[in-house]
Amino acid sequence: MDLTRLAAELLDGLPANRTLGLSVVEAANGTGRAVLPVRGGVHNVIGALHSSGITALVDAAALAAVLSVSPDEATARRLQPLGVQARLTFERPVRGTALATCQLDRYSEAAVAELCLRGHGRARLTTATIIDADGALGAARGEFDWTLRIAPS
Repeated sequence: MDLTRLAAELLDGLPANRTLGLSVVEAANGTGRAVLPVRGGVHNVIGALHSSGITALVDAAALAAVLSVSPDEATARRLQPLGVQARLTFERPVRGTALATCQLDRYSEAAVAELCLRGHGRARLTTATIIDADGALGAARGEFDWTLRIAPS
């Protein structure tokens, strides 16, 4: 299901993401993508994307991927993800426009599907995201562990 518009609505408007200038560009069929231009205010001492920007970008791409496997928009709006742990590896500086991509594995998709089917309870899942900059893959890698629940209607 393509929930890009909804993911952008929910995630782009978060105060931290808005401050950074982060945008969700895809949330469809288990894939989430988010972009962040590296500019003044989000760069580190060498002019590359600050680690906090990478963290926010990985987080947004992963959340967009999770939203994208919801059975419908109403259920996606009720999902409440809570990060439990993050692991990031920085391979090289990220400059230009950073793009984060998260593709859910089948176990994570199944965990979200089961939770949505039950309509209540919690699920745990891990998402993995790759960051590239201006088309060069492998600038950073990250994984987030989530506890996910569906808010009461």
